Order: sequence, then structure tokens, then C-alpha cells
Amino acid sequence: PDQNDPQNRSLFSSKFSASPWRPPPDQADRLVELDMSNRRLEEYTAAGLSNRKIYQKECQRLSIEADSRLLRELPDDPGVYDLSTLGLNGWMLQTVLPLVDIIRVNRNLRSIYLKNNNLNAQSIILLCEVLGLHPGIQELEISVNPCVTTSVGDVIYKMVCRNTHINHLRLNGTVSNEDKKKILTQVELNLQSAQITREAYAEIRRVFKAIDANNDGTVTLKELVDFYKSGRAADENLPLGTAQTWSSSTRPETTLGPPPPSARGRRPTSASRTSASPKGSPKGTTPATSGGGLDNARERSIKQAERLAKQFLKNVDVNDDKSITLPELLKFYYPEMSTGVAVAFVQKLEGERSAHMSVEEIAEIYRRYDSNGDGSLTLDELKEGLRSAGLVSLLGQMEAAFRRYDINNDEGLSLEEFIILMEVLDPCEISPSSKM
Repeated sequence: PDQNDPQNRSLFSSKFSASPWRPPPDQADRLVELDMSNRRLEEYTAAGLSNRKIYQKECQRLSIEADSRLLRELPDDPGVYDLSTLGLNGWMLQTVLPLVDIIRVNRNLRSIYLKNNNLNAQSIILLCEVLGLHPGIQELEISVNPCVTTSVGDVIYKMVCRNTHINHLRLNGTVSNEDKKKILTQVELNLQSAQITREAYAEIRRVFKAIDANNDGTVTLKELVDFYKSGRAADENLPLGTAQTWSSSTRPETTLGPPPPSARGRRPTSASRTSASPKGSPKGTTPATSGGGLDNARERSIKQAERLAKQFLKNVDVNDDKSITLPELLKFYYPEMSTGVAVAFVQKLEGERSAHMSVEEIAEIYRRYDSNGDGSLTLDELKEGLRSAGLVSLLGQMEAAFRRYDINNDEGLSLEEFIILMEVLDPCEISPSSKM
């Protein structure tokens, strides 16, 4: 095929070169490819082509021989685009180019399996760029593809940062072990963010703030002892203790919402909460009210508070530094969560550092800047949005990027164009792992 024809241009003919303040040179190429794909899909869907016919058309366009197995597997129902799974493990495919439009037109596609193929770095990069904008994809298997390069690790990381619906990813043998660890931490963060509600997190945070008397961000043994001695653990029905029996029947709905499966078994029963209260007396006995009896009761109460506090500290203190942080308390209630993800989860919700922007977050910015709501962001609207956000210093850079990425010269950016444009501000580079 004619390589000068935009229809036949490969996405990312050059290496990905991300910079926080200068647009990567291949972003315009990506937008051209995206625009051409949109035009093809308009043509294909208007004609009511089936998935099989679209695949055949793409193979013809790219001068690639159609795979007979795909021709058998892809449905031939005219105008029906309801694929939920694309299972191609072990097919030894050389490229994903003829599948790009298939993936994009099936917006409810949930899972793609491409383990043990011969996909090179450019194919994986192309796939990830497409899936970063896909509204349905949740699971991706790309293990054992011979393309262990830095550029591949970067673009996979960007994909899972942008598209937070992706919560299952397998990539053994496709990226370096160092990149794999960082990528899978983000994937786990996506999964936990979908499972832990903001209300549940707010309740755990309330517990932490109630104990952290000096508000320094750490809970010491003394603060725990004082908390137990005060009786607030029982009075406020806070979810503390050595955690003998959590169950959905004994756990108040107002405490943490529906308990995660792994957290069940940690909620103290009413009996254990009573025993955790330093004000309580053994059931069936009369509290001492004067003299030595009262002193003895207070002494027992203090010792009990110290015992409970030490036990709780031992259970929650992940790094054994004799104190508890909010991420450690979060991990206590969601023990399946890794340490790094607990830190990232808290940082994300507390706004302690600038998290990478998801597609949904960028779309919200787009809707806010698109003042007339016509689905096309003009340069004037972009400038006004930047001014209102206090980003006047970016006006020059963003104006230059706007003119570069307005591929069809209609003086407006689509949402997809704006998402790519936002890499000027947030390139989603792999950064060092956080520590508890």
C-alpha cells in the first residue's frame, strides 16, 4: 500500500517521546489515524457491515491476508456490534492493525486475550492507545509477546492510568519486571477504586481522625491507649478492637457500608465491643463505686485499654514503626490490598499529590470548558477554561497544541482530540513506587 496515503499510515511510526511540556511528535499522527478510523467506522456502520465484513475490509485496505480463523469466529450479523470477548490466545498474530476498527466499533467489548502471539512493540502500543479510550474494556491478556521495551511499558502504564475500567491485566514476558510492578499497582488501584466506595473510605478516615489526637497524620500507642481509656471506641461504635467476629448481620450499615468479603470476620460483636470499653464491668456484676473497689476497677480498665491498644497496633502497623498511618488502617480493613495501592488510594482521595487524570476526569474538564455544550471545544473556550482554572501560564503552549491537533481544521477539538492533547499536562509517565 501507498505509505503516503493517510489511510495506510501506521499509528506511531516513531518512538513515543513523552514530555510534560512539549507534545510528543507522534501525537498528530495518532490524531490523523483516529480521525481516519472515525471516518471508516461512519462508513461501515452506515452500510450496516457485520464485524466479519469490517475485518475483511480492513485486511483489504492494509493488503494483509485475512486470517481464516477470525473469519470463522467473527459474527456476520449485519449492523450488530455486541462482541463482549475477543479470544485470540496462541494465534501467533503478527499485527493488530486490521482489528482496530473491530475493537472500536464494539463498545461493550469487555475482554481481549492475546497471549502468546508475535505482536511487536508497535502493535502493542497501537492496541493500548485504542484501549485507553475504549468505554467497555476491563480485562486484557498480552503475556508472552516479544516486545520488552521502555516505550511499551510507558504506553501500557498510560493506558491503565487513563482507562480506570481496566482492572485485570496480564503481561508476563511483554514488559520488564520493574515496569510490570508499577503497571500492576495501577491496575490494582483501578480495581480497589471500583470496589471501595467513597463513603466507606470516609468512615475509615473518620475513625483515624478520631484517634489521631494531635492531627499529625500518625497514630501512636499513647493515642490508642487514650482512645480506649476514654470509652469512645464503644460510645461511637467505631470499628476497632482485636476483631474477633465481623459479619454482615452484626455490622451496622452506618459504619462502613457493605463489608468487603475479605474484611468480614473483623467486626467486633456487641459482646466484644463491650469488653473493649474501659468503662464496662464483667457481665452480671455490679460496678464498684467507692474506695479501693473503684481504684481497682480503674486499674483494670487502664490495663485493659493498654492491652487492646497494643494488640490493635500490632495488627495494623504494617512497617513495624510503632505507629499507624491512614493507609495502614485502610489496609487493615481491606487486607487483600497491597501496601503500595493503599498509599496510592489515600493519596488519590486526599489530593496529596497530583494523580494521573483518567478519561472520565478529562471528560469532565472538557464539558466544563465547552461552555456552549456543542461537543466542540474552541480555542476561545479553551483559553477561558485555563484562565478560570488559574493556568494562565499554559495559554501559549496549549494554543500551539490546539492548532497542531485540530486535524480537520474545524476550529474545534473533539473529546478524543482533547484527551490526547491533555498529555501536554499529564503524560502519565511511570514514576517511582510509593512507600507506606
